[in-house]
Amino acid sequence: MKVELDTRNLPGMMSPWRNATDMKVRLSDEAKLHMLANRAQMLKNMVDVADHWRTSLQACTGAVKELSELDAFKNEVLHSSDELPTN
Repeated sequence: MKVELDTRNLPGMMSPWRNATDMKVRLSDEAKLHMLANRAQMLKNMVDVADHWRTSLQACTGAVKELSELDAFKNEVLHSSDELPTN
């Protein structure tokens, strides 16, 4: 089975979610209260998603000419998920 993975857009989709959870973006007061009240569950969800990405990416292989790009992408995603807070 061949699967195409758009490695250019994925980090851009992951960053806003992570930045919002880390409250690094401008949020309304209502959104801030929601984020603080639900922070533990949101962090758990981020860790769960990171684990799913880790599992999926570790199973991926690429064509010979794409291996270095795939390896670089795996490293970027896997190392950024290692930095997630656990509580």
